Amino acid sequence: MVHGRAIGRRARIALMRIALAAAIAGCAGSSSTEDPSGVLDPGDDPVDIAPQTLEGGAWTLISYVHEGEDDDVPDFMQITARFEADEGQVGVGSLSGSAGCNQYGGPYVAEDGAIAFDHLAWTEMACAPEIMAHEMAFLGVMSSVTRYTTTATRLMLTDDTGEESATFRR
Repeated sequence: MVHGRAIGRRARIALMRIALAAAIAGCAGSSSTEDPSGVLDPGDDPVDIAPQTLEGGAWTLISYVHEGEDDDVPDFMQITARFEADEGQVGVGSLSGSAGCNQYGGPYVAEDGAIAFDHLAWTEMACAPEIMAHEMAFLGVMSSVTRYTTTATRLMLTDDTGEESATFRR
């Protein structure tokens, strides 16, 4: 009997060591800080690269590309996007936001990085010419978007050529 207890004790110790090693390996995880596209900006914080959903709060536009030129949003403007999923749905819902002066919105469908906006509409209040120029450029960019990528704090929209069209932050 003593011999049987020794084997049982050794087996328990071996199993505990295996379980401890597995737990340590599981906690270590991957040390990669690359986003799914494989592109990481040198200034990105590893916490900033965790994928995020479109839904769950407002995104604020920080830059966009119009007619091949990068354009930053002026400090005095705030252009936003909010994605609200239809009840019981993921990736299907309504987009709404401020285009700088006017409100805009419409339905969207998003799946596996592809996104489509259908019939975006906006109010038509008159605003200062500089604001209207950015607003119309932004709305034009949104009509050409076909793909998206998210991190914990960024939403990047691209067109069908893969060129970045707009970058938002949360």
